Amino acid sequence: MIGVTFAMLHLIAFLIFVGYLNGSNDGQAILLWTLWTPVDFPVSMTVPLGLDLLPSDDGIGSTARRALPYFVHGVLGTAWWYFLPVLVYKVFQKIVRGGRAN
Repeated sequence: MIGVTFAMLHLIAFLIFVGYLNGSNDGQAILLWTLWTPVDFPVSMTVPLGLDLLPSDDGIGSTARRALPYFVHGVLGTAWWYFLPVLVYKVFQKIVRGGRAN
């Protein structure tokens, strides 16, 4: 249940961000994508990797490069926040069980 809550909060924040970004007339508003790097870390590290791997031509590579942050932070970031509580719980359980076994 916590994972669903975290994922929904992340998705709502992301949609508000995209709405702001698309409605902004400021040419430097695109730099606000950097705010998502710590929020979705380590998933957000796929953005620079993808930008390095995708061609920067005027074709499909350019379109993919523009869509990449939306996919990474909108889809993968939301999924990360869904599964993060499960991961933390499993790690915590191993620590607690490991402490009792000694």
